[in-house]
Amino acid sequence: MKENPLSSYRQQMIVARVKYFLGLASDLYATQFPTPKIVFDLAGHSVGMYLVKREQAFLRFNPWIFDLYFDDHFHETVPHEVAHYIVDQLFKYDRALKPHGLEWKKVMSDFGINPQVTFKHDLNGIPSRRQRIRLYRCDCQQHELSMTRHNRISKGIVYMCRECGSKLTEIRQDRLVSK
Repeated sequence: MKENPLSSYRQQMIVARVKYFLGLASDLYATQFPTPKIVFDLAGHSVGMYLVKREQAFLRFNPWIFDLYFDDHFHETVPHEVAHYIVDQLFKYDRALKPHGLEWKKVMSDFGINPQVTFKHDLNGIPSRRQRIRLYRCDCQQHELSMTRHNRISKGIVYMCRECGSKLTEIRQDRLVSK
């Protein structure tokens, strides 16, 4: 994957915008919100992501998409991801919350931002993560399964063919014949 195309100046602008919305949330909800770790390492077609890993909160941003469509995502994606963080902090123990549910929409509205979820941009040329596939078969055809599904099968999950209803079984790599 090529080097991060987003200038350090624009990265600093994003960090400042995150801190602005954290301050606004602190005033709105009378709670101090610690600054999550902000990283510019997201790849693929996601522009931003809020994530908690080992009790550390992260805001991840895709530098390639930000570089192409900076103004749109500076104004919409940054508060979108901060709102996820704020909802998580305010409702930490309520796991029944939907990611873009009423609480998230309320925070976005309190920020003065339209609570929209998706964007439409041309993402040709954006580096993306490709998942490897594994070959499986049933009684009627061959299937390409993602590594995620392959790993689930390895743990005991059973997948059935939607056409013939038979169980999918892996075609072992040593059985493949090159053409």
